[in-house]
Amino acid sequence: MSATTTAPSPKRTAAAGGAPQRGILHGVTWLVWRQHRIPIIAGAALLVAVAAAVAEQHSGMVTFIRTNHLAGCTASAGSAHCAAVAAKIREFSGLYESNFNHASVLAAQIPLVIGVFFGAPLLARELESGTYRLAWTQSVTRTRWVLVKLCFPMALIAVATAVLSCLWDWWWRAEASLFNTVRWQDGVPFDLIGAAPVALSLLALTVGAALGLLLRRTVTAMLGTFVTTGLLEFAISQLRPYLGPTSMAVSRNPLVTPETSASAWVTQSGYVTSSGASLPDSTCSFQGEKAPTGCFQAHDITGQFVRFHPAGQMWSLNWAEAGVCLAAAAALAAWMVWRVSRRPLV
Repeated sequence: MSATTTAPSPKRTAAAGGAPQRGILHGVTWLVWRQHRIPIIAGAALLVAVAAAVAEQHSGMVTFIRTNHLAGCTASAGSAHCAAVAAKIREFSGLYESNFNHASVLAAQIPLVIGVFFGAPLLARELESGTYRLAWTQSVTRTRWVLVKLCFPMALIAVATAVLSCLWDWWWRAEASLFNTVRWQDGVPFDLIGAAPVALSLLALTVGAALGLLLRRTVTAMLGTFVTTGLLEFAISQLRPYLGPTSMAVSRNPLVTPETSASAWVTQSGYVTSSGASLPDSTCSFQGEKAPTGCFQAHDITGQFVRFHPAGQMWSLNWAEAGVCLAAAAALAAWMVWRVSRRPLV
């Protein structure tokens, strides 16, 4: 009498004591996911909700423009047709512009939130509690530990902020020309579209992680990140006019301002002399309606000048700002890898 035997499946053998099966996330990557899964899931749910709200606003804007024949008009209502529908243009601005501005102000705080609540605790919590020692005893090198701790959240944040950037660009471009107070060079929408928000969010994350590595206290690192990120955002906004070359327009009359397009970003203005030299606006000041002709003659002023960025430079300036932020983030990340892998943390 013979007995029939069944060979065990490879999966059962592995489960019974063979090599462990690996899923998509394993090792330190799985640990980082487990530690931060709640904010990650909450952030994903919030992103879906924001996408739904933006889609609703975009649909309403497009429908309003099509129904009231506002295509091609601007907030200033230049043509005769646009002047005839000026009331509808004002209605459009009242319905949708404030929603865009309020939502944008909230969205502009995302890098700060990422830095304070995700970046600062990323390493500080491990160092404060001492749990990093346990990870290093499980055949995990220091370099691999810090790389995964940094790269996994950076990848998630890059994807999420890129999606948010596309949503805001889609919303803004529905008909930005009908908005009265939204200019392309301002923090809203400039810091919410293109590569700039992605790079700024990554910089905020690395700033928080670096401060956590230095201070080794979670709450202290969060406070430091709040202040540092706010100062960095202000410094970047001040740097923005100098991230690309400007164009120059000159008039031949010191009483006439040179003409530029309505969408141009004027960064500097003043007077020009017959020799072509530039003088600041404060050189000759007006007294009421009287022109300072004596001052013009004394300084040989023959016209006015303005330096400006045309609207066509928006994307080059946006990428330049993103490059500055990414370079700073890469430098901080490299320092953290060196600090953890080459120097003792105790």
